[in-house]
Amino acid sequence: MNFNQLFVSVILALLSFVLYRFHLWWLDGRDENESFSKPGTRLGVVKNWTFIIATAIFAIVYFIKAIF
Repeated sequence: MNFNQLFVSVILALLSFVLYRFHLWWLDGRDENESFSKPGTRLGVVKNWTFIIATAIFAIVYFIKAIF
């Protein structure tokens, strides 16, 4: 087992969770503030979910690489 890749996997999983929590916090702030525009928020939502999914996928890939 490669512990360096396991460590990277755990860090990426934690980063994915933190990004998800930040995204929820950002959505709550967006709903309370009228200055956000619809196209800007849609782009922000897509960008945030792209980062969340990418870090989760990389965490899984590094975890599999650490096992084998």
